[in-house]
Amino acid sequence: MSRLLISFLCAGILFAGEPSREMKVQVYCPRNQLGALAGQVLEFYEVNDEYFIGAVNENTYQKLINDGYRVEVLIPDMHAEAVKQCPGNDFGRYHSYQEIMDTFALIATTNPNICHLDTIAVSPTGKYVIALKITQNPIQENHRPRLEWDGTTHGNENIGTEICWYIVRQLTGNYGTDPLITYLVNTREIWIIPCVNPEGLINRTRTNSNGIDLNRDYGYAWNQESGANVPWSQPEIRGLRNFFTHHPFVMTMTYHSGATAVMWPWSYSRIATYDSIAHSQWCQQYGSITGYPAYQISRGLYECQGTSTDFYYGAEGALGFAAEVASGQPPPQNQIDTICRANWTASKQWMISGGYGIRGCVIDSVTGMPVKRAIVISEPTGWMVYTDTCGWFFKYLPPGSYTLKVFADGYETKTISGIAIPNDTFVVVNAILNPDTTAPITGYKITTWICTDPTQAGNTMGLFALGRRDSRAMTLTSRGSVVLELSAPIINGPGTDFTVYSTTNKPCSVYVSTDWNGPWSFCAYGSGNIACDIAGAGINIVNYVRLNDAGQSYDLDAIEGVVLNAPALVYQSHTILDSPPGGNGDGKIDPGETAGLVVNLRNAGRITATNISGILRTQDLYISIPDSIGYFGDIMPDSVKTNISDRFTLVAAQGTPREHNALIRLYLIGSNYNDSIQLIVPVGELRVTDPIPDNSEPSIYYAYDEVDTSYPEHPTFEWV
Repeated sequence: MSRLLISFLCAGILFAGEPSREMKVQVYCPRNQLGALAGQVLEFYEVNDEYFIGAVNENTYQKLINDGYRVEVLIPDMHAEAVKQCPGNDFGRYHSYQEIMDTFALIATTNPNICHLDTIAVSPTGKYVIALKITQNPIQENHRPRLEWDGTTHGNENIGTEICWYIVRQLTGNYGTDPLITYLVNTREIWIIPCVNPEGLINRTRTNSNGIDLNRDYGYAWNQESGANVPWSQPEIRGLRNFFTHHPFVMTMTYHSGATAVMWPWSYSRIATYDSIAHSQWCQQYGSITGYPAYQISRGLYECQGTSTDFYYGAEGALGFAAEVASGQPPPQNQIDTICRANWTASKQWMISGGYGIRGCVIDSVTGMPVKRAIVISEPTGWMVYTDTCGWFFKYLPPGSYTLKVFADGYETKTISGIAIPNDTFVVVNAILNPDTTAPITGYKITTWICTDPTQAGNTMGLFALGRRDSRAMTLTSRGSVVLELSAPIINGPGTDFTVYSTTNKPCSVYVSTDWNGPWSFCAYGSGNIACDIAGAGINIVNYVRLNDAGQSYDLDAIEGVVLNAPALVYQSHTILDSPPGGNGDGKIDPGETAGLVVNLRNAGRITATNISGILRTQDLYISIPDSIGYFGDIMPDSVKTNISDRFTLVAAQGTPREHNALIRLYLIGSNYNDSIQLIVPVGELRVTDPIPDNSEPSIYYAYDEVDTSYPEHPTFEWV
C-alpha cells in the first residue's frame, strides 16, 4: 500500500465527522427516574427531587424531547459560550495555555528558593501538563505533609486554572513578609497543577483532543464512561497517576465549574468513606468560607465512575476533594477575582489543617534506615496511607484516640495503641519494624479496578485486597478486573510462586506483568484459592498481578507470594560496542560487523549472587559468537552489574536482513546460582539520516533512500 493512501486513510480516521454540539440543559425528571437517563448525560451539575441540570449532546437533547421530558436549554452551545468568555488567542482576562506555561516558568525561575517546576505529562498533541512545587528548599526531599490543587480537567472549566494561579501568586508574593504564608511554605509541600487538560483549554472543550473525558479515565472503579474502552487511556491521566503514586498526599483538591459545591468521594457509590467525618468537616469548613453547599459527590449529584477523587482516595489514600466553583463554563470574566479570592481564603485554611493529625517515620530496627514502601492504617478510621521515599507518613485525623497498624514487605506487622491526636496541631509517632524474612510478598496498592456494577461490589473496598489474608474480600463485580502492585517482586522459583486467596469458590483468571499497564501474560485459571507458577507465563519476575472475573464476582482476599531467600538475576539492558575496525561505531550491530556485547543484570533477590559467569548461546542462522564467555562477579541485592571487563563478541553475517531480531540465551552460573535469561539483539536497525549537507555550495536537493534501496541515487539538481 502506498504511503499516500495510508495518509488518506489516517485522515479519514482522525477527521471522520464533527463532534456533536454540547448543550447545558435543565431536564424535569424526578431523581428516582434518573437511572434510565444517567448514561446519556455527559455531566451532572445539579440534581434535586424535581429536575437536574447537566451537559448533553444534540442527539440526547432531541431524544429527551421525543420521550416527553420537559427540557429548558440554558446554554445552546457550550463551546461557543466558552469562546465568548475566553475570546481570541489571549483568552481575555483568562490565561491562555502559553501564558500559563510562560508565567509558571518565570515564577519558578525567580523563586528558586521555594519553587520547582516539573512536567508530569504530555498530551496527545504535545502540550505539557506542569506541576509547581512550593516549599522551602524545593529540590530536596523533605518530610513535610503534601497538599495538592489542580484545575481545568475539563477544558471549558478553566476558572480552576485561575484559582490555581491566584494561589501561587499569594504564596510566592507574600513569602518572607507574611508570617503565616512563610510558615506554611516552610512546613508544607504544596503542589499546584494549573491545567490538567491543556488541549481542552486551547480548544475550549470539556474533553481532550481525543474526545475523552479525562475525569472518567482514572482507573479506580472505572467503567467506560470516559469515551475510551480502557482506563488510563490518555497520556495526561497516566502522567498524573505516575505523579501521585510517587508523591503520597494528605489531601487533593480539583476545581470544576458548572455549579457551586464542595464535595468528597465516593463518586462511584453512595457508601460512606472510611474518613467520612474528616471529609465532611473539611468540606463544611470550605463551604462556610465560599458559600458552597457541601456533600458527597454520589449523593449530592449522581453516581459516576473513573473520577480523580475516587482514585486519589481509593488507591492512594489521600483525602480527595472536588469543588464546583461557578455556574458558567467558564464564568464571566468579571467574576474571576471574586471566585479566586473566596477559594484562596478557603484553601489557606486547608493548608493549615493539612499539617494536623499524625505523622512519623517507619524505620528498620536493624539498619536504622527508613522503610519506603510501608502501609499505615489508622483505627478507628481504618483507611491507609503510604510512606514516602524518606520513610515518612502523614495523615489528617480529627482529635481523639487512635491505634496505628504498620506493615511492609519483609517485616513483622507493628501495632501502636493509645495515640492521642490533639486539636489544631499534630503528633509524631515513629514505627520501628523488625525484619521478618518469612513474611510473604503481598498486594501493596490497587493500580486499576474495573467495576462493572458498583451495586455488586457492595461495601467492599480495594483496601481489603491489600496485605495478608484476613477474611475481608474485595468483590471484583461480574466481568470486572483488578490490578495489584506487589509489595516486592515475586521471583520464579520451584513450584507455586504465589497464591490468590478468596473467601468464596468463584472463578477468575490470573495474569502477571512487570509493568502496571501490561503487557500481560496469562498465568492461571481457577476457583477460590488459586496456586500460581509464573514459569508458565514465560517470565522470571512479577511486579503486578491482574485478576479477571469469570462472571460470578470473584471475592479477592489477598495475594501472598513465596519469599525466595535466594538471588534472582534479571535482564536490564545491553550495550553494543562496535568500534572500528570491526564496526562503524554507531552503537548498533549491522550486517557484516563484529561487535562486543555488554549485558546489564540486576539482582532482584534477597541474597548476593556470587562469582557469576555467563555463557552466550544462539541458534540464530545469522549470528555467530566467537567469544561466548563473560564474567560479572558478585551481584548484590537490588544492584546492577555488567560484564564490561569481559565482554561477549558477536558477528552478524553479511547477508543478515535489516531489522532482524536475533534471539540469544544467556546461561548464568555462579557459586549459588544457575539459571538462564533470554535477550533480543536487533541487527541492522534502519536509521534516518539527512543526506543534504548543511550550507552546501551550490545548494543541492535530492531524495534518496540509502538503506536497502532497489533504485539508484537520483542525479543532483541545481535549483534556480
